[in-house]
Amino acid sequence: MESTRIDVKVCGRFGRPLEAFLPALHGWVATGALDETWVDVAPYLHVPDGPGIVVVAHHALYGLDQRDGIDGLRYQTRRPREPRRSRRPLEELVTEGIARVLAAASDLRERCGDDALEIDTSRWIIGVPDRLNAPADDEVAWAEGRIALERAVSTALGAAAVRCVPDTDARRGLRWRVAAQGTVGERASQTV
Repeated sequence: MESTRIDVKVCGRFGRPLEAFLPALHGWVATGALDETWVDVAPYLHVPDGPGIVVVAHHALYGLDQRDGIDGLRYQTRRPREPRRSRRPLEELVTEGIARVLAAASDLRERCGDDALEIDTSRWIIGVPDRLNAPADDEVAWAEGRIALERAVSTALGAAAVRCVPDTDARRGLRWRVAAQGTVGERASQTV
């Protein structure tokens, strides 16, 4: 399966109110952190169970996300980094997304303190916003996506086992809740 965009969220817990992260996020913009060309920091703190704080970069969005009542750090691609190669294998996009979200988590803990953000590398929510790029047959799309996600998560985190459960809410496009067991990747917490 190929796609142009990916949405990757590592679940976790914020150890501070989201407002406390604003100086660090503005620091991303000021210093060009994470190898991104930053555009803006947009707080949506007034939205219950919402996007929290979104940090807009040229190629992607990063967010301290609270959607679905689940805290986490989100990475979502906006446009291809390589325009000539707009569609890429899903496995490749997910692997890159995991690396970018873990780098963002590491940077935030460095800027705000280790207690500011706990991530749980065993719990992920991963989606494909471009439903039209997926196979038209739902069963094929879910199966191909699951295989790509299992490979990507296993590779990126060194997971011994990966389980993907589809979120079949049609409004969300293709989206899976992913559980990784036995990860050897970066961990701030392994709470379940």
